[in-house]
Amino acid sequence: KENDDVLYDITFATLMYGLRRSEALGLTVQAVDFKEKRLYINRTVVKMLHIHDEDDTKTYDSDREYPLTDEMIGFFKAVLAKKKENRFYYGNKYVDTDFLFTWEDGHPFSPDYISKHHKKMVNKFGKPHLTFHNLRHSTACILYERGWGAKEIQEWLGHADYYTTMNIYTHIDKAHRQKQADSLKGVLEHSSIN
Repeated sequence: KENDDVLYDITFATLMYGLRRSEALGLTVQAVDFKEKRLYINRTVVKMLHIHDEDDTKTYDSDREYPLTDEMIGFFKAVLAKKKENRFYYGNKYVDTDFLFTWEDGHPFSPDYISKHHKKMVNKFGKPHLTFHNLRHSTACILYERGWGAKEIQEWLGHADYYTTMNIYTHIDKAHRQKQADSLKGVLEHSSIN
């Protein structure tokens, strides 16, 4: 955030909700309902040979909605205010789309750009293996640490398959147990018997 990185907003939303890259790119102004305090995940942007905007998500379970906390209402209002400022600044050169996360001139981000830029940024922080998709796993870890159960995490992430969630959940649980075991290091010191 301090670097005013172009991907800060999309990364923040992705981490908060555990979105797939295609879902984060597909978020539109209409997906945010301030009156009902809801965020709707119901479209994606993917790239095969060309960029495709789909009025659909990966699976039936991927089509979901989230409650908006006051923090996230403030976040999305700031995103929309930034879009409005950029629209004014760029004038008739602004590409007017409904997508929330775009370049300053309104052009949608390419899915490939998201992955490449994210990789460049995490390399700066010494985490070269952390992909944009790994943010979903980070969300699962955060939810687990907050006491959420596997079924709740499955619904939050929009996994159609419970086993997908359980694979992540099992991995998180092992890592958590290792941290717990490591925290015991030195608690009981050996004393020699004389």
